[in-house]
Amino acid sequence: MDFKNIKHIFFDFDGTVVDTGRGVKNGVKYALEHYGYSIPDTAVLNGFMGPPLSDSFPRFYGFSAEKTEDAIQVYREYYRDKGVHEFEPYPGIENLLGTLKDAGRDLFIATTKPE
Repeated sequence: MDFKNIKHIFFDFDGTVVDTGRGVKNGVKYALEHYGYSIPDTAVLNGFMGPPLSDSFPRFYGFSAEKTEDAIQVYREYYRDKGVHEFEPYPGIENLLGTLKDAGRDLFIATTKPE
C-alpha cells in the first residue's frame, strides 16, 4: 500500500493520543470507595481499561445490574469534574501529529467523550 496517497487520518483519543488511565482508574476507585471498598493501589484496576464499565463492575466486583448503573453514575461524578483532566499525551504524539499536519494530512480525533 502506498501511504503517500493517504490524505485523511483518524486517531482514537483514549489510549492512542493520550493516556487517560489515571483519570479512569481514579474514577473507578472513587466509585468503589463509595461502596466501602478500599483501593490502596489503582494498579489493581487495570482490568477496567478498555471494556465498558457496565461489563467491568459486574465482572470484577460482582455488582448487580442496578448497582452497576449506580456505580457508573458515581464514577461519572468524579470523572466529569476531575478525571477528564487527568491525562497525559503519549510521548512523541505531538511531534507525530505535527509532522503529519506539515505533510499535508488532514487529522481527525474520534472519541466517545462528550467534549
